[in-house]
Amino acid sequence: MIPRLRRRRTWAVAAGVAGLLAAFLLLPMPYFVESPGRLLTLGGCIDVHAEDAVPVRGDFLLTSVGLGRATPATAAIALLRPDQRLRPEDRVVRRDVPDAEHFEGQRRLFARSAQRAAALGLRAAGFGADPERLVGDGAVVTGVLEGTPADGVLRPGDVIVGVDGATIATDAELRAVLEATDEVDVRFARGGAEQEITLTPVELVVDGEERIVLGVRLETLNARVDLPVPVDVTSGDIGGPSAGLMIALAVYDQSDPTVDLAAGRRVAGSGTLTSQGAVGRVGAIDLKALAAAERGAQVFLAPASQAEAATALLPPDAELEVLPVTTFEGAVQALLETAEPGESYGPPSEPECPLRPAA
Repeated sequence: MIPRLRRRRTWAVAAGVAGLLAAFLLLPMPYFVESPGRLLTLGGCIDVHAEDAVPVRGDFLLTSVGLGRATPATAAIALLRPDQRLRPEDRVVRRDVPDAEHFEGQRRLFARSAQRAAALGLRAAGFGADPERLVGDGAVVTGVLEGTPADGVLRPGDVIVGVDGATIATDAELRAVLEATDEVDVRFARGGAEQEITLTPVELVVDGEERIVLGVRLETLNARVDLPVPVDVTSGDIGGPSAGLMIALAVYDQSDPTVDLAAGRRVAGSGTLTSQGAVGRVGAIDLKALAAAERGAQVFLAPASQAEAATALLPPDAELEVLPVTTFEGAVQALLETAEPGESYGPPSEPECPLRPAA
């Protein structure tokens, strides 16, 4: 009996140790580990469908940050490494939104900012694109206000596609046609079938302003900028708006055969971009610059207010020129001024995209 009891105790101890080890390795924590992410070759992952588009001579590199839910093991490693850091989860995701849903929203944000950036690049190349002209496939209902005309009639997921015979492509178009509190015929899609109902708009105070509304919260379905020529951006699972500057530069370089912005260089960088071309701040600029230096970039474009921070993790012998910029036009000028005529930075062949297009 005694040997059997000892064996049971040994197995119990072993199971306990295994459980503690599994918890140490796998137990999710309310933190994320932030680290340098991949560098995406935009020269190959952007395709401008213009007749006189030319390949990029060199490359533009989209810098990103890797984010992973922390475990005790990965958190301990992050505390010991200068190129990793812990971030509280409420600084990364909302606690009431699942991680997968949050990051899916970030990918949609990337797509919208990429379209606006492409419009800026095309406009610089003389295509007459308007970064503020949005198109879509209807106004999707994201919420319904209690006690309003839409309450009990429309529901989240419905897509409003017409009002009084006029086609509705964006949420802004729907708001524009609601000019009075007269009955309107609303055409919407639900479950693949279209329906039509009659509603009477009401006046409500929204964000401090009196508006005529149906009582629904809306966003444009498949919102995108109306581009004069198609531009495909393959980005994989990268999300967020911080690639705007680099996408606009890559599109411009491809769209105008008379300019050579990359000039044979590997140009990395990060910066949001407004529809007016202003460059905005981004997160983890130091990690992005470090990744660019480690992977052979010669130039790194950073928002001017973050240019010093971008050098914080760079080793003293890093051969990376950090260029502070405040606008898209300023970034173009900075690249033209720093290009060395006739200097070769590597093969001029068109880079290939390592990612597959989204299905």
